[in-house]
Amino acid sequence: MSTNPPAPGGADGGTTALPPDLTERLAAIRAAARANAPSREEVAAELAQLQSMLARVSRPGAVFNQNERATLAERARRLNHGAADRRGYEAGADQEPFDTWHQTVDLFWAAIDLAYPPGFWDAYATLTRSGDASGTDMLLRFHEDNPWFFRSGNVKERLLRAFKRVDLTAAQRASLQRAVRTAVDMHCGRELREYCRLVGRIDDLGLREALRQRLGSADARVARRAYWLLRALGDDIVLPEVFLAHLRTVVLAEVDRGFHRPARQRWRAFAECLRVARRHGDPRLQAALTARLDNPDPVRRRCARYALRMARQGPLLLHEVLDRLAVADLRRRFAAAGVAAGWIASVEGYPWESVEFEMLREVGRELRERGADGRGQLLDLLVHWCPDVRYHAATYVQEWDAGRAASVFETLEAAGGPGSLYARRALRHSTRKRPDSRWGQDLRRHYRAYGYI
Repeated sequence: MSTNPPAPGGADGGTTALPPDLTERLAAIRAAARANAPSREEVAAELAQLQSMLARVSRPGAVFNQNERATLAERARRLNHGAADRRGYEAGADQEPFDTWHQTVDLFWAAIDLAYPPGFWDAYATLTRSGDASGTDMLLRFHEDNPWFFRSGNVKERLLRAFKRVDLTAAQRASLQRAVRTAVDMHCGRELREYCRLVGRIDDLGLREALRQRLGSADARVARRAYWLLRALGDDIVLPEVFLAHLRTVVLAEVDRGFHRPARQRWRAFAECLRVARRHGDPRLQAALTARLDNPDPVRRRCARYALRMARQGPLLLHEVLDRLAVADLRRRFAAAGVAAGWIASVEGYPWESVEFEMLREVGRELRERGADGRGQLLDLLVHWCPDVRYHAATYVQEWDAGRAASVFETLEAAGGPGSLYARRALRHSTRKRPDSRWGQDLRRHYRAYGYI
């Protein structure tokens, strides 16, 4: 008698009684499972091979090889998942997919049992329950080998938590130091947090130097693990350019992708990179994110705004402030403030240190710090219709292109009018980077002389 569960939609296993949209979705799911799952022949061949390997390593007197048995357990897990996929899309065919899946389940748990060394669970229970360190050496060797298979990270995490309550000898501390190096170089999952809590007990100069060397590794995962361990040790970390390049790669890739609904693991890596960038500072990352504020895509522009808000050092900026950081908007604000400043200078009794002039200084500094994009906007403002805007733009341009700025000043001086005194004093004080506040008083007197006020 068949033990297959009845398929939805009727006793015949069809899907005729289902709604059309649900029928299409089920067909798409089965098609995807059929495309990704191994074939019947591949599952049978892998099952036979793993069963022979399992019989060989479980033979009495067999030498225990941690890496070999961990590999066997991981292959059994992948085979079990493949057989489960076949069971899903061949459910209405025959009983064979279910029988094969049950065999892979038995194989999987047998491989997991053999992945741990003999006597491991007795030493584990003794250490975690009573704090007896009699079997600590075998548990430390397990950490040095750093096997990776189903639920091994949970076991290593609990062991590291128990090691903090045990008085370790010098040899055992050296063994844990080797385990830390192996975990950084190979792989380390959820147990990394417990390594960070334990590393203070086994700290020495050799371990710190080894972690600093791995901080500049070409492998981003190795560098990340070394960073968190050094941070747990309270080390004065100086991030190399390779590490900062890893941060920029992760952050900019997520921003360009538009992390509307990111995967959980990707989001955690992205948020971690933003926290590190905020803690240590990365001007190149901030410049790249600022340039993306001009992206025409609103989703990517929102992502760049969020990342820049989290990556900038200092207090968090409001989203409204970041919205005004786009280069094109900065140019418009600079021009508007320049026009307003020219009008304000002609008004008697209006305070020279006004909001408009403060905005001119703030926006001008921001454009100057934007690199080539911001400087290009200032250069374009040299031909603005308003003489005051041309003057204020030239005061910034003279820092890297004194010739063009001097040409603007000479043109304004030759034109006469209220702005000629300002331009003449700018030519005379071309070495100054900012106009003096007394110039405004002189400019007011000049405006009165010409009859404007």
